[in-house]
Amino acid sequence: MSTLAWVSGIPEILSAVVGDMSGAVTDVAGDPEGETTAAISGFAATSLTEVGEALGLGSLEGFSVAGKEIAVVVTVMGGMLITTRVDPAKPLAAVEKKLASVLRG
Repeated sequence: MSTLAWVSGIPEILSAVVGDMSGAVTDVAGDPEGETTAAISGFAATSLTEVGEALGLGSLEGFSVAGKEIAVVVTVMGGMLITTRVDPAKPLAAVEKKLASVLRG
């Protein structure tokens, strides 16, 4: 089963993009700007990985950013990034927990 099939069962998720740290897109669902989303997520994940290494935090597992209009949760699995857009009215911690459960078991 594809990664998008796994995350599509989470109702809080509005769209999803699967890509890699370089910004290359593997799969897209519901995001008309999937290539841009993957590129931005890849850049942000690479930058945050470098910051984490400098601070001795270990490997990056993911990050989230919330604004007034939209929230984004990025989950890192190996070299793959799953970028999901979420309604900002929904609690991000709950969505992150569901994603971790679905993706990491």
